[in-house]
Amino acid sequence: MGTYVDIDGHATWVEERGSGEETVLLLHGGLSDSSLLLDSMGETNLKTIAGTVDFTKPVVPHITKTPLVGGQWVDSQKWDVEFKIVTNTEFPQIPTDGKLQPMNA
Repeated sequence: MGTYVDIDGHATWVEERGSGEETVLLLHGGLSDSSLLLDSMGETNLKTIAGTVDFTKPVVPHITKTPLVGGQWVDSQKWDVEFKIVTNTEFPQIPTDGKLQPMNA
């Protein structure tokens, strides 16, 4: 779900996507020429904490796919609950630190 926020006097649409552990924000900072924004997006290719964001070779224009890891909130001795990475098939650079637990465990 998105919302408008005020950034430097401009009403800016902020759209959150992702699991909550990694959130991708799409910002339109008051640009009146949407083709300028789309052209800039189309030239973007960068490595981020969530993987590579590459709009230069899209399957669908202005859409990019980032690799996902699977996580699960589990009981913890240190905290009430703790987020564990349980699968990293698409992004092995992020190590797993837990095993998938049944919901009733």
